[in-house]
Amino acid sequence: ALAKEYMETNRLLRSHRKNEIRLSFALAKFNMKSRVDLRKPKFK
Repeated sequence: ALAKEYMETNRLLRSHRKNEIRLSFALAKFNMKSRVDLRKPKFK
């Protein structure tokens, strides 16, 4: 039972890590985009 719980926790942590990586990628992309948008004037 303990091993099963450990595996489950491991799996959750791994998926969480994956989501964090995906999030940071998205954030970096968004930051680059906003930087570009700031550089060139854009009418709203």
